[in-house]
Parts: sequence; C-alpha cells; structure tokens
Amino acid sequence: ESGGVLKLEGPNPITILASGDVLIEGEIIISGTNSKGVVSLNTTNIAEPGAQGQCGGGKGGTGSPLTTASSPSGGNGTGAFGGIDAGGGGGEACWTIKPNVDFRRGAGGGGGRLGANVQDAGSAVAGEWDQGRIGMDAEPGFNNLDPNTNGATSGTGLCVGGAVGPAPFFDPDPNNDFFGTMFVSGGGVVPDLLIFGELKQPWAGAGGGGGGDANRPKGTSGTYPGDWTIGGDEKGSGGGGGGGSLQILALGDITFKGTGKIFCRGGTGGGGENTLFLNRVGGGSGGGSGGHVILQSAATIDFSGLFDVVAQKPGVAILATGGQGGAGRGDNGGATLNNNGIMKETPSKQDACPDFPIPQQSVPSGKCKSPISGTGGDGSPGIIQLHTSRGLVGDGTGGEDIIVWPGTTLADYSFPPPLCDTGAGPNQGDCYMVPTFGPLSRARSDWIALGEGGFDVNSPLYQQVLFDFGGIDPMNGGLVDVDANGFVEPQAAVLTWANQNPAPSGYTFTQSAAAIVGGPDQIYLDNPRLLRHFLLELREAGSMTNFLRFDVVSASYDSGTQMLTMNLDANGPPLESFVVGGGGTVDAQLQKAFFRVSTNGVQDFLPPEANVSIAFEATVASPLGGPETGAITVPLTSDIADLNFANNEDLRFIRFEVLFDISVLGQSTGLSPNSPIPVVEHLRMPFQY
Repeated sequence: ESGGVLKLEGPNPITILASGDVLIEGEIIISGTNSKGVVSLNTTNIAEPGAQGQCGGGKGGTGSPLTTASSPSGGNGTGAFGGIDAGGGGGEACWTIKPNVDFRRGAGGGGGRLGANVQDAGSAVAGEWDQGRIGMDAEPGFNNLDPNTNGATSGTGLCVGGAVGPAPFFDPDPNNDFFGTMFVSGGGVVPDLLIFGELKQPWAGAGGGGGGDANRPKGTSGTYPGDWTIGGDEKGSGGGGGGGSLQILALGDITFKGTGKIFCRGGTGGGGENTLFLNRVGGGSGGGSGGHVILQSAATIDFSGLFDVVAQKPGVAILATGGQGGAGRGDNGGATLNNNGIMKETPSKQDACPDFPIPQQSVPSGKCKSPISGTGGDGSPGIIQLHTSRGLVGDGTGGEDIIVWPGTTLADYSFPPPLCDTGAGPNQGDCYMVPTFGPLSRARSDWIALGEGGFDVNSPLYQQVLFDFGGIDPMNGGLVDVDANGFVEPQAAVLTWANQNPAPSGYTFTQSAAAIVGGPDQIYLDNPRLLRHFLLELREAGSMTNFLRFDVVSASYDSGTQMLTMNLDANGPPLESFVVGGGGTVDAQLQKAFFRVSTNGVQDFLPPEANVSIAFEATVASPLGGPETGAITVPLTSDIADLNFANNEDLRFIRFEVLFDISVLGQSTGLSPNSPIPVVEHLRMPFQY
C-alpha cells in the first residue's frame, strides 16, 4: 500500500505468485546491503567483512583479509548464491617507505557484475557508458594514480584497482544473456526466432571487491611488507552486497501507482581507513551489482499510474542499478558515511569516472569526475525482464499489454531499461519476452521433410502433391470447429454401422468393411496402419448429444472375410462405458481424425473460454537440401487449399503451428487457477502424389 515497505532479506531468491492482480503503491526492497566502510583505526588484526547480498545476491569481498600479516589485496566478492570469486576483484595493497600518504593509498575494489553496461544515449562513441546515473556500468577499482606508489604484487610505480567481476554468462553470444525465452520477429523479411536464455534459473547480483590496504614497511628491510604490526597498515574496506532475485508472477494485472517502486540495487562500497578521520588511505571497496527482476503477467503490466501530471515526468518503477563504489582520496569520488553514520551515495556529478575509449579533455557533459585514487568501482546494473503475452508497449488504447503514459517509453520507468524495451512486439521487427504462462501459447513444429515418395524415377522431378486437412475453419484463422455445446465436430466417416446389437464392449471392435472394398477408401484396408488415431464414435441413434469417441491405436484387415478389427486405446475407457437410454440403440462410425483435442481431461471438448487454431506453412528445398527459410514459399495459412496450387511439386518441407487462447472472453473473466487447459494430443496432415 502507499507508504508501506516490503523489505526482503535472507539467502534465498523470492518468488511471489498471485492468482489475481498485483498492485504496488509502496516500496518493495530487495537490494544488497551497503558496506559501512572502515570506522576503526590501527586494527589490522581484524578483517573488514564485506556486506551481505540479499535474496541470492553475492557478498562483498573482505577488506584486509589477513589478520596476522599484511594483505597483498582485498578479497574478491562472491557471485549470486555464493559463487566463489564471482564478484568484483579485490584492490591491490600499495606501499612506500616515504611518509606521504598519497604514495601508499590502497587501490579500490572492483564492482560486481550481472547485466550489460548501458550506453550513454548522448554519445556516439561505442563503449562510452551512461554516467548520468550511478550504477549503469560495471567499473574496475581505481588505481593509486600517484607515480611514486608501489603495488604489493604489480611492482614499482603501479598499484592496480580490482577488476570488474565476471558475468554469469559463458557462451560468446551476448543476445541470450537472460533467463527464459525471447521471441524475435523477422518482420516478414527474415525468419522469426526464439532465443533461449543462457541462465537456467533466475539469477541475482554479485558483491563488490574489497579495497586494498595502505602499507608503510616497518623495520630495516625497506621493502614490502616489512615487519607486521597490529596498527601497521591502513585497511581497505569490505565490498558492497549484490542485489537479489525477485520474480512476480500474476494471472491478473501488475500495476504500479503513486510512488510504487521496486528497489533491487547493489549495495554501495565503503571508504577505507582514514588517517585520524581526515583522509581515506585504505582503498575504497567496489559496489555490488544490481539484481534480477522478472515480472510476468497473463494480463497487463501497467506503469502509467506513476506519471506525475504536475511535474510532467514519469516516476521510476524498477531500480536495479549497481551500487556506487566507496570513496577514495579526500573522501571523494564515491559513497561515504554521512554525519548520522549512514552510507550515502554522492551525486553522479561527484562520482569518479572510469577511463573512456578516447582521450577526454574533460568529463563528458560534466556527468562525473575524473578518476580519483583509491575509489571503489561501481557495480553493474542488474537485469529487468517483463513477460507478457504479446509484449506490446503503448498507452493501453490499442490492446497493449505493457502500458505507459502517452509520450513516454519503458526506459523512462526502469533503470536499466528492460530487455526488449522498445516493445514493438511480434511481426514488427522487434522482440518480446515470452511468458511461462498466460492466455496465449504457441507450439510450432520443426520443418518436416516430405521424403522421396513423389520422386519420378523416369525424370529428375517430383510429382505434384495433394495435401488434406479438416476440422478447422480456414475463414476464421483456423479455429477448431465445435458444435453449440463445445464438442469438436466429427470428420467424415469412412465406415458406418447402424444398430449395434449387442452393444460392443472391451477394447476391440470388429465389423465388416465390405462397404469400402473397391472404392477410394480401400487404401485403409490395404494399409490398416493409416487408421492409427482415427476415431471410433458410438452414438445413441437419433441423438445429437449422447456420443463417445474412442482412439484407434492399431488395426488389421482380413481380406477373406472382409472383417476389419480395430484395437482401441487401453488407457482410455472401454466400449461398454458408453451408455444409452432405455430402449435406445447404438450406431457406430469410423471417422477420420486430423487431430484430437481435450480440455481438462474431457475428450473432444473446448469450453467457450478457450479456443485452438491450427495453421501450416510450406517451402522448397535450399541449395544445401534443407528447408528454404529465407523466403518461405507458402507463408502461414489455415486453408489447406493454399498448399494445393498447380505445379506444387517443388514443395519439400512443411511445418504446423498450433495457437491456444484460454481467455477468449477477455477481461470479463481473465485467468484464474481454474482456467481451462486445452491439449492437442496428436496432429496429422495426410498427403498423396
């Protein structure tokens, strides 16, 4: 509710399941914990712990991890779910025998990483990341920039900040760095694609690296590390924690209103140990990365209620940016403790900038400061995914299922922008995130080769092919034909037997097939395997509503007696389960069946809340012998006649698509846990040469 806060903590990722609507008017917080920095003096025997991640987020690296010797670097942060060394790298310890503190200032820890860096929209230079908001790019820890410094491991004149943490993605393709499935439309120019995300589960943010120590060797050696003492080194800070993992899955709408917001940020890094609280000498630590936010709705995701009409700007709905690195030299360039002992990020204009791809005379557009010695690197942004049935973004007036205020875009409400943030949707040359549930679902087969059956041995050509299909309405998008009671309309009968007396029983039905001997349907007797998945229907004579259909799983024919024996699915009901009223008789038919539909276990039934549509496409062979997908010969159609054009012998591959809609009645009913679930149990499309 407005003014309310739901703060989520602990080691485990969060999933919220809603059978209805979700309304967010207050704050949901699933951010990593901030590092407090180093607040003690002369305690090198006590390590500086990294801050905890939350809800799967990684922990920050430890500052000054060794307690009986000088630490050559800060500790590395952990990745999501405790992945060892999968967070930001620890900053190097710096040393000098001279008294100048600038010479020994520890290097900063690196930021944790999850999502991709966000390009600066105002720059044409590739790799120049957005510095107008903290945590839109992963940054390494800042070196000690003084040329008189020495690194504990790197050598004279160099003391290096910790590296950015590794991303949890390992294949070379940057386009699948997410969880779930993305639909990419070819816009009718190139084939559509389904891209499967590399993540096998929702992920979380990574912790930042610990800052490096500052060391002035004691004793007579004059080299690092010198004689260790409890108060001999100024300690680097522990790193910031990673943002968490949050999924909200709703059968209804997900709506943001008022000041509704999800915080899934990385925790800030902290400043290193001071000299008498006047200057940061120990290295600042890296910020944690933002976490992983996944919103899935079977209806809409609505951000329009966050628009401030007076200020004429949208409010932020989801903030999954990285945490700022800890302050460096002069307590500048990063997050620091305020007078109340609370970590506070500096404004972006005061944040230390990493080096850019080309030399800069000044910071781009004044958005941040030049590099500052010993500052921790910012954590990367997290990942935000919005899954809806169509991925259409708009003001809600045109059937969009992701709704924003007119004149705004998704990038105005979400930092970083969600995947597929343009939201043009399918068939518009763009992409959308496919929900794991929803009113619409689509199944598409692989390309199926027609084989060599039509090859003419007397020429290098194939014969013309005739395709057959029925049971759908080609003039209405291929919807499955149903009667007034929702039962699938029967297909043409191959054989009919009237007045079955006695009534059949068991799972075997044997009757004469003499009626089709010598006719075009004799092919089913010559090859009874063609009858597999045909339907045997028993019907009360004269009744339109009392019938039951049985699935034929195998058949045999005796040409001597002209008797056809059909074996029925033993996993289904036996024949005697069909009951007629007193005095009624039973008629039987062997019916063609191109597919079979059931809903919630009821065979051949589609309730008014659901429908199923079927379509096909066909193409020729490519020069390499596979399907030609660059220019499909017969685009998706529900009219089988479109495939039976003259001289169609070059068609060599076909595939089918089935579209399910379980919310035909729309907003009047929506989805619920009891919504019908139709199933297509099998599908066949006969063809002959």
